[in-house]
Amino acid sequence: MMHSLLAGLMALLLAGCTILSPQEEAHYRSRVYNLSQSIVFDAVKVQMIEYTMALATVDPAKGLLKSQPSGVGHSAALAGGTVGYQLTVQVEPVTESSARVTPAWAMNVSSEAFRPNLVAIPIEHRPILYVDFFDALDARLGLNTPAR
Repeated sequence: MMHSLLAGLMALLLAGCTILSPQEEAHYRSRVYNLSQSIVFDAVKVQMIEYTMALATVDPAKGLLKSQPSGVGHSAALAGGTVGYQLTVQVEPVTESSARVTPAWAMNVSSEAFRPNLVAIPIEHRPILYVDFFDALDARLGLNTPAR
């Protein structure tokens, strides 16, 4: 019993899990910025490109940005397929001078290079993806983030 408990604890430590309070989880699940939708949309687009994600969808009218699943395409076929991520971000206007950003992460677990199999990654399972995304976006927009 102690051995399995220790193994579970080691798995959590090695996975780099971050535990968020309910307030922190809400803070990193979606965020309203007091900036126009177009400014926030452009910042999200640059952030995704800096993540070296190929963008599959960029629709300013709908406020939607979606990366191509990593591990898909010609280079993945040469490598025999890889596990990767897909990021979808909705940037919705709240008012004329504010916008809500809601990211959604998914993992491509397919071994077939041209047939992605995406599994949603909720904030509860990999909070670091959401924390890193918003911390980088805050910095890009010139905003300070509270210490965790």
